[in-house]
Amino acid sequence: MARKLLGQILIERGTIAQPQLDAALAKQRESGQRVGSVLVSLGFATEPEVLEALALQSGAPAVELGFARVMTRDLVLPEELARKHGVFAFRVTADKVYVAMRDPHDHALVAAIGRATKRPVEPHVALDAAIQRSIDGAYAARRAGVAEWAGSRSATEPVFETDDFDLMRVEETTWEGEFSPPPPRTPAAAPVAAVTPVAAVTPVAAVTPVAAVTPIAEAPRVALIAAPSAHDRRAIAQMLGSIGALRLVEAKSGDEALALVRSEALDLAVLDAALPGVHAFDICRRLRADDRTARLPLIVASGGAWRGWRVGADLREAFGVSAFLEKPLRADLLLRAVDLALGGGQAGVKNGKPMGAAADLLREALAQQRAGQLPAAIDLAREAVLADPMATQTRSQLAALLIKAGAVFDAMHELEEVAHLYPGSFAALRGLALLYEKRGFPRRAISAWERALRAAPSSLERDQIRRHLMDLLGETLV
Repeated sequence: MARKLLGQILIERGTIAQPQLDAALAKQRESGQRVGSVLVSLGFATEPEVLEALALQSGAPAVELGFARVMTRDLVLPEELARKHGVFAFRVTADKVYVAMRDPHDHALVAAIGRATKRPVEPHVALDAAIQRSIDGAYAARRAGVAEWAGSRSATEPVFETDDFDLMRVEETTWEGEFSPPPPRTPAAAPVAAVTPVAAVTPVAAVTPVAAVTPIAEAPRVALIAAPSAHDRRAIAQMLGSIGALRLVEAKSGDEALALVRSEALDLAVLDAALPGVHAFDICRRLRADDRTARLPLIVASGGAWRGWRVGADLREAFGVSAFLEKPLRADLLLRAVDLALGGGQAGVKNGKPMGAAADLLREALAQQRAGQLPAAIDLAREAVLADPMATQTRSQLAALLIKAGAVFDAMHELEEVAHLYPGSFAALRGLALLYEKRGFPRRAISAWERALRAAPSSLERDQIRRHLMDLLGETLV
């Protein structure tokens, strides 16, 4: 059976639209790059989105090479072979070599790599552009006598080291130009042609001028708030009041919620897990099973027994929940979840970069840190967080600075905030796990490592975390 084309998978997953794919294919014909790399370069999709689709297409694990860190002595593939076939060995152990490839089903190439390295090969799929950047950077580092090469994201994000834990380092980063908004994810509409003005007519009598035509306002999107308590419904409505063009409908039971789903063209549903009648989780399952509502964003708020990140993970995977929030609700987290669900902030939450004044403050904080002025750097980073509380990168950098200053528990707080805002932040979750483990909180460390396991960018990291988790569990249960 023929494999689905990558573009088809991305359209089915709602990542891109057909016009974006058409534009990428046209660009591909000019550049010769593969379509996944072109989509990323045009800003139509992120690298993780394309990698997820490639993993579905190929059935092989994917690796985001931007996170890779490679000892140059471990570049076991001859550079000529790596460049000729577009392959990069991003991890080498005594009994295996992990290789990024454009086509992990090229069995002849896998066999050739095995012969060249004298090890079994575990192929991973990666973007061809990322493979080329890795080959260029890593082999250049080896020729220059550099012991370690780091991918672009490993080199610019805070690094949470196990061996030098108390002196977490903030990397030297070129911040200029990195905080501009991402390119639009949909092609801009063609401008409307100017209308030729009608020639003036001499009126017989004075005529009242016609008022300028007001453009028809976009129809408001409709959001369902379903909660048993009138107080809770009112509180959620107040939190959502800052979102323009949003009409709210309310239900106090699961049955009322389902009736509104049938009668209203909903764009979003916020469900309290304590709904009487049909349970909120059953509502989610029914909506996901119906083609008419399968893509409706669902936000579930819960307290009591239904708490914790594991509950949220189960709801996302088994019930199709878009976001899980614990009660009492925090307005910032609810607004971020709604913003993502309605498509307004998706790019922002993925890169978490600060904007405007916050970006300027963070640049100055890092300049102060490089100048050895750590207290001033921390003060400026705190100001940057206040200026843009949703920027996860700012909080991560503040955490790294706090650890350098020995304020470990303050750093834990900042990383937990990052994990709340962006549950997929592998760097933050790994940092939390290391912090908890080194500071005598093994059970919290186990929980953080489990969360990091789910966010790990490749099977290599997942395998390493699984082994470490088993060791920790063994020590904790003794």
